[in-house]
Amino acid sequence: MFLDQTAQRARRDTWYRLTRERIYDMVNPDGTGKIPQFDPPYREPVWILPALYTGSQEHIDLANRMVHKLFDMTKVNLESRWEQSGRDFGIFQSNALAHCLHRFEPLLTEAAREVMEWHARLVFKTYRGSAAIDFKFHGANDNMPMMAAKGLICGGEALGDAQAVRHGLWQLHQFRRLLSRSAWASEFNSSTYSAVTLTAVAKLATYSHDPAIRRLALDIEHRLWAEVLLHYHPGTRHQAGPQSRAYCIDYAGHNHALQLVLWMAFGEDATGRDLIRSYFHPDGTEVIHFEGCHAQSIAEFCEMIDTDLHVPAELAGLIAERRYPALLRGRAEAMSRFDGQAAD
Repeated sequence: MFLDQTAQRARRDTWYRLTRERIYDMVNPDGTGKIPQFDPPYREPVWILPALYTGSQEHIDLANRMVHKLFDMTKVNLESRWEQSGRDFGIFQSNALAHCLHRFEPLLTEAAREVMEWHARLVFKTYRGSAAIDFKFHGANDNMPMMAAKGLICGGEALGDAQAVRHGLWQLHQFRRLLSRSAWASEFNSSTYSAVTLTAVAKLATYSHDPAIRRLALDIEHRLWAEVLLHYHPGTRHQAGPQSRAYCIDYAGHNHALQLVLWMAFGEDATGRDLIRSYFHPDGTEVIHFEGCHAQSIAEFCEMIDTDLHVPAELAGLIAERRYPALLRGRAEAMSRFDGQAAD
């Protein structure tokens, strides 16, 4: 039914091992950042946690210290003077911590558990939380409501909050409803955000305790794989056609988040991409997100790949085989009223 997952798990293990080998280039032993991007409460020290919690006791202890540091830190936006505490909701941090609570709970210290439970409960809120009305599938920014659904379901299952799980399940049904009337997600074929959405729903298909949620998440993941692979152009090893919410850097033709997901699923031989070389042994010329800070991409990708990817076997051949000329056409939802309006 699925493309073989043994090889992708080996690639994930390699990515995590190399991350752990370099962790003290990014983080101090006390859990603070060695480089500014890893100072809590930024996203990076949360994103990188799966690589540490799957390592040795030394790395698990470091991860727990990094989580505990969130409560001690504040960041300030120097332009707006806006301040965020490590106790505040963050769409990236809080949902990722809810997932880590669900996934790694037996490994947590009491101090780390307190932080993760705090953020999971922030996720449940309808104001400044993942249950807020803005984090729904409404024709734009699909990655954020999918992260919200992940946080609501994982956090709800971890803390026994049935209402949070129901809200997350409602989110999934809303996205499946959108895909029933549109060929593509609203944030379609995006080099950055399609990868976030696809891997977030893959986590629910992999880790949710509820078989019905896993089935629904798997159904959505299959549709997203169809979107990604139908847009893939084997000759140039790029996504073809328009994409929603891309960055200028994505058009350089170098590696980015969606290339990571394809490499995870299919490997270097099929994709022609060596993500290990690009991020762990860079040549200094390849264009990389985060203004060339490889450590930030390494951390983000640790969070993304903390799941099996369920590539439907009937779609897998698209990574290498297409008949040309090929015409692909579909509808995507544009942000409008609650039910949205689909457009060519």
